[in-house]
Amino acid sequence: MSTLHIINKQLPAQGLSACLRVMRPGDAILLIEDGVYLCATEPIAALPDTVHCHVLQEDLQARGLALPVAADNCQMVNYTGFVTLVCSHSRSLGWC
Repeated sequence: MSTLHIINKQLPAQGLSACLRVMRPGDAILLIEDGVYLCATEPIAALPDTVHCHVLQEDLQARGLALPVAADNCQMVNYTGFVTLVCSHSRSLGWC
């Protein structure tokens, strides 16, 4: 049973650490709204290959950002991809 962890704001370091601690192989992270700023942080860049990271393209663009080169383990998705991610995981968990 996999979980989609949806992060919608810049979590403090302890909040992001808590999210990463509960993640299991097959889980995924989706960065939306102000959470897209996290795609350039070290914890996201250091995610293991078993955890997939996705960034909502529209929210990244709305903030005048591009996906950083350092975030090579993050994949951009659009709203259709967002829905696909929700449907492909048995649970969704919002971190706010």
